[in-house]
Amino acid sequence: MKKDKTGYIYTQVVLRDEEGNVITDDYGRPVMDYIPNIPFIIRSWQPYSPQMASDRYAIRVPEVNYRFFSDPDDRLDFKVRFSFRGNDYRIEYPLKYERHYEILITELKK
Repeated sequence: MKKDKTGYIYTQVVLRDEEGNVITDDYGRPVMDYIPNIPFIIRSWQPYSPQMASDRYAIRVPEVNYRFFSDPDDRLDFKVRFSFRGNDYRIEYPLKYERHYEILITELKK
């Protein structure tokens, strides 16, 4: 059985009712929500730590929990939220190389 290696980037959308009308709040502003709908492929997923990031790259990323490798994709940038295997994450530091990206991330608590 092959493991799912697809992550989904969150995008902000305007909520609509069953008739297609925009839902608004008490002040007439449209109500927005984030949904995971832009897929990308994750090549390798690994546990990681701030100490490892400091030792290897001489950068301070105090909240990093994991890292993953992927093909180059400009949508994977600082502070982008995404979903992977039912959990939510935020990109803390993308390391962009010519042939691949190495992404340091934080797991978001629900």
